Amino acid sequence: MQALKLKDRFRLISRRLEEFLPRSYPDALEVLARSLDPVTKDKEEFRYGFRLMPVAHFVEINGLAHFHESIAALYEITKRHTVEFAIRPFLLEQEKRTL
Repeated sequence: MQALKLKDRFRLISRRLEEFLPRSYPDALEVLARSLDPVTKDKEEFRYGFRLMPVAHFVEINGLAHFHESIAALYEITKRHTVEFAIRPFLLEQEKRTL
C-alpha cells in the first residue's frame, strides 16, 4: 500500500469515522465533542493536535446543514488545533454568518 499524504490520511480517517458514529449528525458531533481532551495551557498540545484533523474534516463535510452545532464544534476544536481547512466551506456558503 502506498503511503498517503497528510490530508489524504485525515480524509480517510474521517470517512471511517462515519462508519462508526451515529447516523444523526448532531448525535455524532456529541460523541466527537466528548472525545476532546480538556483545554490546557500546554503549548505541546497544539503541536500534537493533528489527531483532531479528521474530526475537523468530519465537521467540514457533514456540518453545513447544522450551522450552529458545527461552528460550536469548530470553536472547540480550534482551542486545541487548527480548523483552517474545515472552516472554508462555511465561509464560502455563509460568509457573513460565519464571520
